[in-house]
Amino acid sequence: MKGVSFISQTLIEYCFQRDKSTIGIKSVPFDEVWLKGKLDCFLQYWKGTRCAVGVDVEEAWKCNRCDFVDICEWRKTKQEECASRNKAKRKHEGIISTNKAQRK
Repeated sequence: MKGVSFISQTLIEYCFQRDKSTIGIKSVPFDEVWLKGKLDCFLQYWKGTRCAVGVDVEEAWKCNRCDFVDICEWRKTKQEECASRNKAKRKHEGIISTNKAQRK
């Protein structure tokens, strides 16, 4: 077909979290099926047919760039889960410390 372009590559830009500067750019093969799947997922959110999904905890730094950080239910839930785990861990460590002290 004359005049129809074919996309064969996608560029991925990696950015430094602290100052958002570019670390590098990688060219990868274009995957139309994967891209359409991602776009469909995003559109479901924006059309209100699915709930928001948070990032992996390791990528929570991205929340600082989000316009909804102050009202994000996912972030609030993760903070509560983390606080609960920390409280349980401190309680458990306190019991262990108390038991060790009693043995001496």
